[in-house]
Amino acid sequence: VTLHESSAEALSTISPSRAAVMQAEGIAIETYEVQATTLHHLLTLHHFVEPNHEGVIDLISIDTEATSHETLRGARIDYWKPRVVLIECFTVEERQSIAGQMEAAGCILSVINATENYLFVRDAEDVEQMQEAAREQSIA
Repeated sequence: VTLHESSAEALSTISPSRAAVMQAEGIAIETYEVQATTLHHLLTLHHFVEPNHEGVIDLISIDTEATSHETLRGARIDYWKPRVVLIECFTVEERQSIAGQMEAAGCILSVINATENYLFVRDAEDVEQMQEAAREQSIA
């Protein structure tokens, strides 16, 4: 794939349109051809527990600068069954693709925040547990 490396920390992307927006905002971009793989492949190579067991993966966070929907296609959420998935998305098309993929994987949209992060859960009880943990942290 073509990587558009950003001079701004943590903003590199493989999306040509996102790279163009960053350049328009004055961010310097260098372009390289790089080898890519899927998240499923990486998890298969480096995960030491059999998939499809409840609780194997608690959290997957995907933030790939306007290509999260494409990254999600190669993540096999239905296979790994993470309890919580946090996904950044920018465009309407990306949001629709992500929502469809996550619904097909059996996940529930739980939260959308102002910075375009979507939080999906497999079990609604996980949301309650996260809210309780957040309350406990704010008290401590």
